[in-house]
Amino acid sequence: MALTKNGVAFTLVSLLTATTILTITFIGDSTPADSYLDSLEIRRDTTESTTSSIDRFFSYHIERVLKQNLETVNNATKGTGSLYENAGIPGEATAKTVISNCFAHGTFTDPNNTLQDCYPLRNETKELEVFADNYTQTDVNIKTKDITFTQADAEHLTVNTTIEIDAEDFTAETYKSSRQSYDVALSGTPDAMYLFESNPGERPYEPNITFEESLEAWENRSLDRAIMNHWYFHWDEAPNYYQRLGNDTTKSSECCGLASVIRPQNVTNPNNYSHLDYQYWNQECGTNTKRINFTGVSNSVQDQYDEEPTIEAIEGAILPKDFLEAAGINDSTVWEDVNCTP
Repeated sequence: MALTKNGVAFTLVSLLTATTILTITFIGDSTPADSYLDSLEIRRDTTESTTSSIDRFFSYHIERVLKQNLETVNNATKGTGSLYENAGIPGEATAKTVISNCFAHGTFTDPNNTLQDCYPLRNETKELEVFADNYTQTDVNIKTKDITFTQADAEHLTVNTTIEIDAEDFTAETYKSSRQSYDVALSGTPDAMYLFESNPGERPYEPNITFEESLEAWENRSLDRAIMNHWYFHWDEAPNYYQRLGNDTTKSSECCGLASVIRPQNVTNPNNYSHLDYQYWNQECGTNTKRINFTGVSNSVQDQYDEEPTIEAIEGAILPKDFLEAAGINDSTVWEDVNCTP
């Protein structure tokens, strides 16, 4: 049926009316639509900001948990008569396993083969999740996996882990996964070698590790300061931190060996063991060991060491010749040959 002129006119009016209504409706709805998109963007920014903040400050939480666990693991050696050895085999692998179990799972086996509790990293991530939920209304899930430990230098342990952060609210979600390495300073942590009872009754210190300047910068009075203040230092021939915890006194790689010197006045030493701590506790002599002896030495030589109470601190110290030379005590007139009998 052909449309009449009236029909065509009616149709055009109808279409125009419909278009006008749709246009008005669209204009009326445009502002709420923009607000909704703005809200989405704000929520997305919130989730992204939350993941970035957690990622940025996670190193603090890693350090807090690791240091707390190192203290727990070290203190568990008190009175046991041994360190963390696997079936009597010393080594850093066993110590790393102990630290890893404590750090990741919240339990570890002490030298008496007793299962002990500690503070796992998961406790810390749960607190972060609750904080984010309470203050940003964002549902956060944090996962860490594939945790390993290394030691890049004498003064730091490195925690390597994959961290996954998923932040979500009712309109937006942000997910981030990355492999990260976190260096944690050993300063302030206890030293297991001084805590276990290898020589009952001879506990010269229960020290926390504090590092002295590099041996390369030492002068003839630096050893005195190191002994008086019980400082630690990097020494190529010494074991690394994990080895010390695992009762392995063999040489570490050059990057990571650390040691301190036991003040000779604090221990009896009839067998003339070296006072380098890891050698003394394991009844070792060291190479070409010498005793520092100022008796009969000229006043001019004594004056080099007597500007501070050096003679009192190092008198009688028994140390390997190569260490004495590296430590600036390189005047052979104050060296005395000793017979070390391990």
